[in-house]
Amino acid sequence: MNTGVPKGKLYMEPYNPEWAVVGQEVVDKLKRVMKKAIDIRHVGSTAVVGMFAKPLIDIAVAVNNLDDVLEYVDELKTLGIDYAGEVIEGQREFCLCTFFVG
Repeated sequence: MNTGVPKGKLYMEPYNPEWAVVGQEVVDKLKRVMKKAIDIRHVGSTAVVGMFAKPLIDIAVAVNNLDDVLEYVDELKTLGIDYAGEVIEGQREFCLCTFFVG
């Protein structure tokens, strides 16, 4: 599993069952780290069986309080997920990369 999108590699491809496997692996890793998360899911086009998609694994994490996630910054970094800070006022984003399969 690589992270990020190699330059010039963004394209659509037929559904790949490996997307579900990688998506679940990432979800499982995040659940082990982010104990205060309400829900963590593989989302986006790669989560839809049979759909053509860009081979990028997107993960959504729901929390009650954005401040709760700050305690996970260091552990998430060991998983290759970097804290981006407050990208949009009132919202925080962790991952500037997505998980690329292919």
